[in-house]
Amino acid sequence: MLALLLIAITIALLTLIVYCLHRYQTMEVEFSADRILPLPPLDKDLKRQGKPRSNRPDVKATKRRTPAPTGRQAASADVPNWQTRLAELKQAGDSAGALAVCESAYPAWGAFNQACILIRSHLRLSQNSAKQMDHDLMRLYRTAALAELLHDKSPEFVHLTARRRQRIDLKTARQLDMPYLELGYAYLRLIRKQDIKLMHSLWGRPGKHQTPRQLHRDWWRNTISELL
Repeated sequence: MLALLLIAITIALLTLIVYCLHRYQTMEVEFSADRILPLPPLDKDLKRQGKPRSNRPDVKATKRRTPAPTGRQAASADVPNWQTRLAELKQAGDSAGALAVCESAYPAWGAFNQACILIRSHLRLSQNSAKQMDHDLMRLYRTAALAELLHDKSPEFVHLTARRRQRIDLKTARQLDMPYLELGYAYLRLIRKQDIKLMHSLWGRPGKHQTPRQLHRDWWRNTISELL
């Protein structure tokens, strides 16, 4: 009999505890909901309290008094960034225009990467023409080599900030010779496995692998001396 009484008391206590926990959780949810509710609009508060709105600044007048951007500010506001323009041209199917936008954004690494993607897409369409395929593959290779020349992270060479990298003479850099048989592809991070297979089939295997800065060590040393 005593055992049954203890069991009944235990069940009652458990029920009470569960109810209290449930009630506490409900109150906590309601309190959290109240905290995240947005405040009512200020206009309604002013009307409800009978306060005049004459002290509020005239937003339209403020906008009219704000001077319009002029000169270089106006030009930068009207021209979208290169990523936005690139997306627009891709959507329109203008691959040549998209590639030109990428080249205008050099030496940004992302611009080099997007250029390689575009050239690689065009390369797939030129499979029926050996001459066009060779031309597109060389363009892809030189783009990847130029990107590595400007963004090499090996400890052998000085690491440049983005601002100093922008001061490099890109016209001269793009005219540097990048011979496949001497440069190879092992250190070109933008070259993919399918690119290498195609290089092997068209150009054979390179005699060695090195970085573009190693290949053009003297040019890079002179460039660094001018930048630093």
